[in-house]
Amino acid sequence: LPVGQSTGDGLGRVVIRVVWGVVGVVIVAVVLDAAVRTFLLPRVSTVRLTRVVAGSIGQAFRLVAGESRRYETRDRVLALYPPVVLLSFQAVWLALTWLGCSMLLPCGAPCSTCP
Repeated sequence: LPVGQSTGDGLGRVVIRVVWGVVGVVIVAVVLDAAVRTFLLPRVSTVRLTRVVAGSIGQAFRLVAGESRRYETRDRVLALYPPVVLLSFQAVWLALTWLGCSMLLPCGAPCSTCP
């Protein structure tokens, strides 16, 4: 559109930006909750995000370890599972936090920069 012209749908853009921002806040809150309940809570707590990450990594390790291999080979492969899962938690949390925070950026931008 040429400069100075409006599409006439300013309210729609504002609503989209607010929804986008709320989704970003929810993502950051879910990550913070998962991090606190996984590493800091002194009792067992079921965290869906943590279970999804650990389950996905576990399936990959079980696929690589295989049932047909010798015990020593499976043990050597599966011994790497715990450290890889712990590093994967941090990588997933970092990526999701970055995504959630980047979703908040358009909420504070002037409307002229809205997509």
